[in-house]
Amino acid sequence: KLFFTMFLRNIYAFIDLLEAYDIPFAFTLYSGGEFGLNNQKSDQMIQRVTRSHLFRKVIVCQKTIKEYLLEKSFVKEERIEFIYGPIAQVEFVKENLKPKRFFLEEKNTFDICFIANRVMPKGENKGYDTFMETAFSLAKEDDRFRFHVFGNWSKNIIDISVIKNRIIFHGTLPLSRLLEHYKDIDIVLSPSRPVTLAPGDIDGAPNVATIEAGVAGVAVFITDYLDQCTEYRSGEELEIIPSEPITISNRILHYFNNPKKLYKLARKGQKKMALVHGYERQIKPRLSLLNNLLHE
Repeated sequence: KLFFTMFLRNIYAFIDLLEAYDIPFAFTLYSGGEFGLNNQKSDQMIQRVTRSHLFRKVIVCQKTIKEYLLEKSFVKEERIEFIYGPIAQVEFVKENLKPKRFFLEEKNTFDICFIANRVMPKGENKGYDTFMETAFSLAKEDDRFRFHVFGNWSKNIIDISVIKNRIIFHGTLPLSRLLEHYKDIDIVLSPSRPVTLAPGDIDGAPNVATIEAGVAGVAVFITDYLDQCTEYRSGEELEIIPSEPITISNRILHYFNNPKKLYKLARKGQKKMALVHGYERQIKPRLSLLNNLLHE
């Protein structure tokens, strides 16, 4: 009765088959999956899919993508279902939360982490180089700073000799094990850059990894070049940061010297992210949409 998938790459791969069997379809157009702003190949894929007589709805989670579809006249507005933000494992995080350990109370280190999947040599699209430059700067300021890297990274990507005893590479871990670490992490730093991996490539802000860290009680510091954090107040529920390491370092030092302020930011962010990305705001409207399409 209905076919549903996520990412442009996936729906494009199935379009001929769907038309051959006359199956109506809907899909979620996330960032990634070969989607790009003003990218000729991506535009051609979108047109092929949305001009099909079997196309019913596209779920869009980023206002930048919604605006782009309308601006290019790829989709009529009534065919777009806007549901802010990606799906994250909010309920799992809430059910498996570990007691938080606070700087100067339960621990003597101030811990900052970076979490992403590496797809470029130095992770430029995810801002891994910026994270490292920030770490080098902070390490000079106080020997209590500690750094953690989650994902397919290693000490050989960027020279870490100046902080080699203060950084840990944990590898790629399931969320259950990440939660064991998040109880000790004070800040997750996500200085990603759009249009770096490929022409028109963008990332979510906040993305799934930072949302799950935020729901676990970690303060979220992210870049937001495309003004996607429309549900959040910077300085209240998370910190929107620039891309310059020295500016990021100074912002972190402010919270390092005012840890109670940091934990207030983290608590407000935790509550807001659990609300915005939880079942009621994410899963329920998707199920309702698909149910309606099934009974058209």
